[in-house]
Amino acid sequence: MLDVKQKLDEKSMFGEKKELRERFLKKRDSLENDEVVTMSAKVFNNLMHSSEFISANTILFYYAHKNEVDLLRGIRFALAHNQRVLLPRIDDRDEKIKLYLHEVRNLEYELERGRYGIMQPREECAEVSVDEVDVFLIPGIVFDVSGRRLGYGYGYYDRLLARVARGKQCVIGVAYQWQVLEKIHGEEHDVQVDFILTEKGLMKCGV
Repeated sequence: MLDVKQKLDEKSMFGEKKELRERFLKKRDSLENDEVVTMSAKVFNNLMHSSEFISANTILFYYAHKNEVDLLRGIRFALAHNQRVLLPRIDDRDEKIKLYLHEVRNLEYELERGRYGIMQPREECAEVSVDEVDVFLIPGIVFDVSGRRLGYGYGYYDRLLARVARGKQCVIGVAYQWQVLEKIHGEEHDVQVDFILTEKGLMKCGV
């Protein structure tokens, strides 16, 4: 049973995460389209020149939503260079809502609008297991330099990344530089990223 101090600590951490989400989402929502396009282009350039991306065969991307860093150019580049492109699909099959990974070969015909209004692969697209992925490109609201990530709070990516084979597979958080803090408080179940990719470059976490 949790003691009083632990309960207070958890309540304080919950409040801190809520405040961070609200503050950083508000700032992200305020970005002008030109800013998103410019910074996303710089992120794409840094991604394209990273050895992790170049050497990867199978890459999990995400489809940008509400001013997230847009990786659409990266997706198209990967498809044009015969890399295997995966996108997440939020589904409630097996009576549990979670992320499933599906291969996408044609962005025009194989996507549909899913939960939360995010574009995702159609169910008939081939499903791919987590252990086949070389590089995971993961969005977030806030990251810190040690690799901690603060998402929307649903736990989809935490549950997915808990199945990653560290040392064999690479997890890269994608954000704008202002979304990277020196430290955010985490919990035991939080899964950290190996690198953070921003318009400033690719940073290795925890060094």
